[in-house]
Amino acid sequence: PALLQVKAMYATVIASNLGAFFSPIGALAGIMWMSILKDHDLSFSYAQFLKIGLTIALPTLLVSVLVLQFIL
Repeated sequence: PALLQVKAMYATVIASNLGAFFSPIGALAGIMWMSILKDHDLSFSYAQFLKIGLTIALPTLLVSVLVLQFIL
């Protein structure tokens, strides 16, 4: 049971970060970043954000799940 609790804790941490990868409003940092871009007359579309987010999120998620499954 103790190992299961540790895995559940890490899974929660991983899941709590997924929103930031897929949406600029998924985390406070994304909202602040979009505001800074707007202040400097720069635009960044949702499609661009999603493309970069998926590029980072999918390998990160895969490695995270594999670590949870096979190492912990």
